[in-house]
Amino acid sequence: MAKHRQGDLAGAEADYRCLLAHHPDHVETLYNLGLACYGQQRYAEAAASYAQAATLAAEDPDIWYNLGLALKAQDNHEAAAVCYESAIELTPDDIDCHYNLGIVMHEMHRFEEAAKCFGAVLDLQPDHASALNNLGVVYHHLDRREEAVACFQRVVELGHKPEAAEHILAALTGTTTPAPPPEYVRSLFDDFSERFDQRLLNELEYKVPEAMRWMLDASPDAPELFANVIDLGCGTGLSGITFRDVAERLTGVDLSSGMIGVAEKKDLYDRLATGDIKDFLAESDEVYDLFIAADVLIYLGDLTRFFAVVRGKAGPGSYLLFSTESCEGEDFILRSSGRYAHARSYIESLAAAHGFVVAACMTEGIRKERGEWIMGELFALRLP
Repeated sequence: MAKHRQGDLAGAEADYRCLLAHHPDHVETLYNLGLACYGQQRYAEAAASYAQAATLAAEDPDIWYNLGLALKAQDNHEAAAVCYESAIELTPDDIDCHYNLGIVMHEMHRFEEAAKCFGAVLDLQPDHASALNNLGVVYHHLDRREEAVACFQRVVELGHKPEAAEHILAALTGTTTPAPPPEYVRSLFDDFSERFDQRLLNELEYKVPEAMRWMLDASPDAPELFANVIDLGCGTGLSGITFRDVAERLTGVDLSSGMIGVAEKKDLYDRLATGDIKDFLAESDEVYDLFIAADVLIYLGDLTRFFAVVRGKAGPGSYLLFSTESCEGEDFILRSSGRYAHARSYIESLAAAHGFVVAACMTEGIRKERGEWIMGELFALRLP
């Protein structure tokens, strides 16, 4: 235990395994081994140790709770829910158990059950800001807009990540703001980074990078190889995969450090940077001949500065590829999803003002949401 308290998890693990070799059914040692493995992000081994402890001490709610955490970390939400429910049976007033059960119910899209879980948290602690925030999200999924608004208003009053809550409030009440708070976008994608590829590709049927590559290949003036390419809002590197073979040098920039961490593992980019894409371009001393922005402008709103900084770093004959969500009438609107939609006329006006010509534009399903396609436009702009 001394090594564990000192933060030497590997050393503590070795000691626990040595003890278990002589006393394989010692519950406290099994539990502590689970803690040591979990702390080293070896969640499967942690779960195995907790599960063995649970068979020996099924009346201990802490074991069930930690087994739920280890299973949740492996995205085994069904099994995690069973563990949290077991813990709640033993300790009905445990706020953390109700809260985490709500999280896994949300992940499984069991929104009514998630609402009950977060409601149980608030019965025990009415000003639990995270539960209020998550309950607002769940109510939004359930189209219970007034209740969602009330939750986010209370989150703002409590001062819990108020910028993000105010952005969602604007989206739910039909107020279009010029841009979302950076904290909202950063937190959204940091939390989403490890599940991003699986969710986007498998559940939402996202194929924007491939469609943009097809547009580029179909352009008669596009070269076969670009000297300096920048992937703006690169995320986990899905566009990097698609465009790596036409890039002599490829840079990726994203506001989310979590997304950059996943992209680094794919070894696609010559350079990766964490930061605001507009600030990065403004401060860069490089010139690029291909700009990629897949599903990025939907988190920007007003695109005036975006076009200005891209134009400032674009060489003659350079291309700008990006996607938008579609809207009519207004230049851009903030949707209830928290994302922005842009009118085609707005894009064409900004392109012309900054010297770009529209080489190609096509209307496509950008991704699915609740089983329905979100329609948008894919643009290929060229600087003559």
